[in-house]
Amino acid sequence: MTYYEATVKISMIKEEALNTALSIYWPDFSILIVYLIGITISVIRFKNHPKVSVLSLIGFFILALASMTSIIYTYWLLSNGESYAQSTITFIDQLSKFLSLLLHWTGWSSIILAIFWGRKLK
Repeated sequence: MTYYEATVKISMIKEEALNTALSIYWPDFSILIVYLIGITISVIRFKNHPKVSVLSLIGFFILALASMTSIIYTYWLLSNGESYAQSTITFIDQLSKFLSLLLHWTGWSSIILAIFWGRKLK
């Protein structure tokens, strides 16, 4: 096998891994669009409501980051996973799930704070 053939084969494998990751994480892409809209609204509304906008901007940014990291992790796992031991993959998978949970918790906590913090009860 020539260098060119090997390069083409590797490129095809990575493209197939990306297509698989896209099909698996299509819901993450669609919710990522919602988070980006939230970021846009937070920036637009900053002048009128700075505290709420900053908290919601932080929350939406963290949630968008969580969605992007899960997509990137799946792509990495599909394209490079076979070169690692099963115990290493299991550890990385558990760590990824924990970090994703932590990011989602932090993002949603910030958004809930933006909604309810500083509001007077009647």
